[in-house]
Amino acid sequence: MPKVAIVGGGIAGLTAANYLQRANINYTVFEAGDKPGGKLQTEVINGFTLDKGFQVFLTAYPEAKAFLNYNTLNLNYFEPGAMLRLQNRFVEISDPLRQPSKLLSSLVSPVGNWLDKLKLLQLSNALKRLSVAEIFQTPELSTLNDLKRLGFSNKIIERFFKPFLGGIFLEKQLRTSNRMFRFVMKMFAEGSAALPKGGIIKVAEQLANNLPSENIKYQQKVTSIAKGKVQFTKKDHQNFDYILSSINFEKEDTKQYNQVCNLYFAATLAAVKGKKLLLNASGSGLVNNVVFVDEIDSSVVPEGKSLVSVSVIGNPNLSNEKLVTAVQEELSDWFGMAAKTWKHIKTYRIEKALPFCPNINKNITPVEQDGIIYIGDQFTFGSLNAAMESGRKAAGYVQAKLNNH
Repeated sequence: MPKVAIVGGGIAGLTAANYLQRANINYTVFEAGDKPGGKLQTEVINGFTLDKGFQVFLTAYPEAKAFLNYNTLNLNYFEPGAMLRLQNRFVEISDPLRQPSKLLSSLVSPVGNWLDKLKLLQLSNALKRLSVAEIFQTPELSTLNDLKRLGFSNKIIERFFKPFLGGIFLEKQLRTSNRMFRFVMKMFAEGSAALPKGGIIKVAEQLANNLPSENIKYQQKVTSIAKGKVQFTKKDHQNFDYILSSINFEKEDTKQYNQVCNLYFAATLAAVKGKKLLLNASGSGLVNNVVFVDEIDSSVVPEGKSLVSVSVIGNPNLSNEKLVTAVQEELSDWFGMAAKTWKHIKTYRIEKALPFCPNINKNITPVEQDGIIYIGDQFTFGSLNAAMESGRKAAGYVQAKLNNH
């Protein structure tokens, strides 16, 4: 019986495994760590549940609907829109189609002019009418140039799009392809941003739990792959007909990645109530966005505590101690001197958080070389949806080849 090896138990590998399982194809997932997820990881420290890097799950992701059960993920939803820190106060920008009562306040907010708000609605409606395939056929230019071409003012670009999209792309110059921008905006227009109860790793765990436990081998570090052969650290190699790998062992990784620092603090109370993302609209400072995570998912904290997630785009040339001090100094301007008393829990410096994608070829076609197919969003563009799509298409390619034999 033909055998398939999947190297890496991240989202792409687990998705491929789910499709191979459905097709009754013999496969084994090899994961170096002791749990699934790859970049989607969560840990618990002193009763606080921390995602390794602030991440949200977008319910409109088309690939996610194939194997994920949203009900059992126990999703906790953000409110549409965001709170922007601007000129020493918070102002709100909302989606008036979902929150009609906030139409007037959104129109008069100083984030942009009324024409900007109209253009935002028009863009949202236009993207809803387009398929994902059509969006990825859009003539390509940078997100910043696309926003200018669409007629948005510099004010809304600086105050809203740069912190909002910058927090998604992890680069505030908005050099990322406008195809990614339009795809992301379509996902926000058609669905909701959410956090699974218990952390983002629950997405990976659900994909893994769909599979027989004996098909996933944890703490199995692969050192190399070659035609039909997977080599391990502590034992002899194993032979396979096809190998799907999220790691390219042959080539040095020359891709450019966007970086992020994610800091967590414990507070007594959430300084801002509500299920909102808080954005830095000032154009200066280290902090890009803040979330009081317990306002979204109360299960992430011990009783009587609040969990503050802070994202700093890039990797500042500061020691962890100095970074914490600088961030708390900024947060004291946002929330008052109490922010300086918040207890630092942990800082994650993620050097390869997302592949930088100034150009995107949406045609994710599996490329086989000597029975090896590479999968994962690092070979396409950075998103959970892209990782799942690469896994699906690689599994489909293998199935087609085996059916033709």
